[in-house]
Amino acid sequence: LCGLTFQQDDFSKSNFVATALFGDGAAAVVVSGDNVQRPGPCVLDVQSTIWPDSLDVMGWNIVSEGMQVVFSRRIPAIVRKYLAENLQEILEKNSLTLHDVDHIIAHPGGAKVIEAYEEALNLTNGKLDISRAILRDYGNMSSVTVLFVLDEFLRNGKTNKNDLGIITALGPGFSSETLLIRF
Repeated sequence: LCGLTFQQDDFSKSNFVATALFGDGAAAVVVSGDNVQRPGPCVLDVQSTIWPDSLDVMGWNIVSEGMQVVFSRRIPAIVRKYLAENLQEILEKNSLTLHDVDHIIAHPGGAKVIEAYEEALNLTNGKLDISRAILRDYGNMSSVTVLFVLDEFLRNGKTNKNDLGIITALGPGFSSETLLIRF
């Protein structure tokens, strides 16, 4: 999808940023029941949120040359403003707090978005290093980027049985998708 947004004759700053930031990728998730030989993370809860007054923040415009990416400089500010409260909702619904969460698996978006995650959630100690590495190595591949982060996270084996995790991604609308998982 991201490759479809390349606008060869558009010399605007936003097109240059989009061209530098976005890449193409593919991923899939196999979801199964409890009785499997190699169980993966267990999904405990999910939450979808569209943040207010944010329709113009991220998405695509269909133009005669194809798809033109739309993203606003406000994205990091919106993440700082709404993300903690957003995650608090799903956690409270499950009688948890952010302190109960062992791992944050975050869609990187961009370097400033990762910094906004860290500020909003008070994250330190390299908690989002894998998100940074995926962004550096592959770029923002839209939806599948968070699955690349999850895959790398699982390959690193940094989880213990029954650890709790949050998988979070941002998207058009401006929206947030969140999964609460147990390893």
